[in-house]
Amino acid sequence: MSIDILLIEDSEDDAILLIMELKRAGLKPSYKRVDNRDELCKALEQHWDIIISDYSMPHFNGLSALEILKEKAIDIPFIIVSGAIGEDIAVEAMRAGAHDYILKHNLKRLVPAIERE
Repeated sequence: MSIDILLIEDSEDDAILLIMELKRAGLKPSYKRVDNRDELCKALEQHWDIIISDYSMPHFNGLSALEILKEKAIDIPFIIVSGAIGEDIAVEAMRAGAHDYILKHNLKRLVPAIERE
């Protein structure tokens, strides 16, 4: 299955790991990686099947990205993938509009979450 992914991630290595996991599961991802507000706003001018976002980056975060989607009234499935997210932050992200959250050390949950969305 082909899928167009907007990836909000500051680490190229983490982005590659995510894409490899999707390919391993049989998906055919095409993606664009952004890591700040301006790049995200520009990328949102295109069509995306799903957005996958790191929760915490040096100059941006997943909650800020969700806020931009709300401001622009864009309804795209949004999954947060993070290396360090506590239950309280996960709940906050879900309340803010995230469809799911995945821990980076448990990427096996990513494909089922994408297929569900």
